[in-house]
Amino acid sequence: MNSAGNCIRYLTGLAAACLLVTITSVAEETGIASPALPETKDKPVKSAPVYRPPPRGSPAVRIGGATRGAGDPMPKLHVLAPDHIALTVQPQPVFQWYLSKPAQVRFEFTLVSEDSIEPALERDFGTVHSRGFPQLDLAETGVMLEPGVPYQWSVALIPDEQARSGDVVASGMIKRIALTEELAAQLAGADEYDQAIAYAGASIWYDALAMLSRLIAGDPANITLRTQRAALLEQVGLPAVGLPDESAR
Repeated sequence: MNSAGNCIRYLTGLAAACLLVTITSVAEETGIASPALPETKDKPVKSAPVYRPPPRGSPAVRIGGATRGAGDPMPKLHVLAPDHIALTVQPQPVFQWYLSKPAQVRFEFTLVSEDSIEPALERDFGTVHSRGFPQLDLAETGVMLEPGVPYQWSVALIPDEQARSGDVVASGMIKRIALTEELAAQLAGADEYDQAIAYAGASIWYDALAMLSRLIAGDPANITLRTQRAALLEQVGLPAVGLPDESAR
């Protein structure tokens, strides 16, 4: 091989090594091991994004959507959010949740600002819901998050309109912050997967998850991407859902 070819091989290897060092460094700082993932036939698969939580200053805020007992026909419901106030840099982020099985009851989404008693958004999703990962893109509603203001968002399955104490409810918290110059530089020119890595390392949970889910939507059969999302969910104490063998979990 000529000297130009050798140079290209050297630079490619150097770039890959730099990416691996960056991900490993974040994992060491957070105490979370970046999951080892299988290789494709063409090239090694990148490690899953490693989420760096923001400094903790508040109690756990996530509410789970556990069912009411053994044999309950209602599905398990999880908001895809950490148990702390998690961050976004988007004025209109995407909210995601998980249903363990189909449901045929009314479903509500609610978004409430800490500064107001009136909901910023209430959305009725009707009565038929498939198993999987529903979402709400705030850009489709016209509602925008105010910078620096915490919001609680919740989803509820309502089996009995006359007995709302029986609702299956899950909720999380979100706060919009400004995009830093450092993160903006990391995002510039990066593909969506590397953007997910950058967001996770900068404590921007919602945007990291949205990037991964967007990639999965574009390639639903990609098991590696699903494994990476499951690994990201596990980092914040959520079930590793969305995998082919999840029925055994």
